[in-house]
Amino acid sequence: MTVLVTGASGFIGSRLAGHLGSGDVLTDVVTSKKVKKLDVLDAAETAEVISGYWPDVVVHLAGPVVGHARKKPADAVRLQVEGTLNVLQACREVGAKVVLASSFYVYDGIDQDSVVWEGTELNLMVPETFGAAKLMAERLVADYGTAYGLEWMVLRFGSAYGPGEGSNVISDFVKMGESEQVVEIWGSGNRANQYTHVDDIVAGILMACEHSGEVWNLISPERTSTRELAETMSNMFGFEFVFNTEKPEGPSMPTMLPIVARRRGWSARPLVEGLKLL
Repeated sequence: MTVLVTGASGFIGSRLAGHLGSGDVLTDVVTSKKVKKLDVLDAAETAEVISGYWPDVVVHLAGPVVGHARKKPADAVRLQVEGTLNVLQACREVGAKVVLASSFYVYDGIDQDSVVWEGTELNLMVPETFGAAKLMAERLVADYGTAYGLEWMVLRFGSAYGPGEGSNVISDFVKMGESEQVVEIWGSGNRANQYTHVDDIVAGILMACEHSGEVWNLISPERTSTRELAETMSNMFGFEFVFNTEKPEGPSMPTMLPIVARRRGWSARPLVEGLKLL
């Protein structure tokens, strides 16, 4: 099976690269394997690259990050939605399965005391722009499956951490601790998150290549407050932290369960075990 990865230079994509075989294709990453630069907003270029390699599976990781969506929402929506549409159209032409990278931000705006899973009904108007764009991309993937018989998987990634540049407060704590700065935490540290090790996400991506027509939450079920995280990391890495209660503390997400993913055999390591690998 040949796998093509878009957005392979990102945090998760670059980690995925190390687990792929020599026949797989990576875009936007410098490795010893086959490499091809790709702008997914260019429909002709996307079609040329995908048809040129004729992969069995396209793992579509290319898309905006949360900060990008907040600063430039129009650009972020275009990258996520139009980019996904171009990938889908190219995959339709060669009969490749699409594995879409979505996000836990699709659950943004749901009451923090709620419990959600892959089957929870979601409303496009509830999450902020980033989550809404991911939901729109999910809709396009499912619609292409219905209209054209295209095989697909949707993977909602948890807040990813691990070696390298992570996408959450864990990497911020590591950087500040290494520079011997005192870590300032906004609020009282009650905001809770579900941190998921990047290698567990990668394992889920590889598993998903063997399945079709499902949505998986690749999200650790372990819920950790910022205070608990800071205390754990302080004990492990020796940095200091303080709380600034004059600064606003963001809301927590609802509890997100990976019910379908776990039924398929996926699991996430405990946070304390993942932190040891940083």
